[in-house]
Amino acid sequence: MATETPFGVGCIAPEVIGAKSLEQWERAVTETLKSIPSIHNFEIQEVKGFFALPPSDTRNTFEKMPNSGMLKFRVAIPLRVQEDLAPGKSLAGVEEFTVRTYFDRRHPVTFVVCEGDASEVVNPSYSLMIIREFLKVEIGKLKRDDVRLHRMGPTPFHGDFFLREGAAGSQITDGLHVDVTQRRGYDDFHFEYDPQKLDHEKALWRVFWWMKSEFAVFYYVNSTSIHRMSRAYGTIEVAQELAETYAQTGILSYLRRVFRNKSTLLALRLSLIEAKLYGINARRDVEEMVSLLYAERSVQVLKPYIDRTKEEAFEEEAEAAEKTLDVLESQHTLEVQRLTTFCASLLGVVVGAFLTAWLRK
Repeated sequence: MATETPFGVGCIAPEVIGAKSLEQWERAVTETLKSIPSIHNFEIQEVKGFFALPPSDTRNTFEKMPNSGMLKFRVAIPLRVQEDLAPGKSLAGVEEFTVRTYFDRRHPVTFVVCEGDASEVVNPSYSLMIIREFLKVEIGKLKRDDVRLHRMGPTPFHGDFFLREGAAGSQITDGLHVDVTQRRGYDDFHFEYDPQKLDHEKALWRVFWWMKSEFAVFYYVNSTSIHRMSRAYGTIEVAQELAETYAQTGILSYLRRVFRNKSTLLALRLSLIEAKLYGINARRDVEEMVSLLYAERSVQVLKPYIDRTKEEAFEEEAEAAEKTLDVLESQHTLEVQRLTTFCASLLGVVVGAFLTAWLRK
């Protein structure tokens, strides 16, 4: 049996800040990656379209990328450098990697193949960590303010992938099978091909072509989950800050709550409504996307992983924020009523005193 080819999967895609066109993106990415001495065999294939990706975290802006095509290169990273980049994650016997990033209208996906003597590699997912850190360091050395990495977690995906000759597992296409072994930590994904029907390179390409759509949906679902989480925790933070104002004593703190908290409470209420609407729309989009993906796929390799991710709605966090808001709104209403009653009483005393003094004249 031929030696296994191990590879890892994740999302590491170069983005160009403020790029207005596909040509500008392609030019900046080409200049940047070709300036890194360890990178060779660089090519960009059939990139088309140009659309905004969701930010990979709450600090990033929306930057545009191709929605089809592929970026490919080989990179040499010595073991001593690997150890510096990712301590304890170096891949013995592997110093050459082939990186393929497929662009997709849903989300880009990166496959990293361990080249050379990779027969003893049991954790090819480490390759994503090494490539990620390597590109961060090398792009940083170039001191370019316009190019950075778009990274979407989990990168690496929580699985180790292997391709070898054989016919074990479920058939995903003619001559190509897959078998998934669940284990503590990262699962094993074994792809096997029939050498009478496919050569090794064709089999590897077919694995990537088959899996990229499932991974694109997985990362899209994960990006919506991250934004639901961000919105939910954002409302909790605002609710907690408001709650802290009610622990403050003194007349000035009391007056600040009465006159300032009303607008903040309204903003929090609107934020909660927006979070709920986003969750409803995101869930609808995700369900439709997943249904379309698997409508004609009898073998659903990533379906369990996608299902687990899309169920993360963070509803408990939103409910906690809403309950806190209800309490704070009631407290604010009570304080406003007290201040209004006090002012009305005070005004009555002043007016009464004024009328008494005037009538005594």
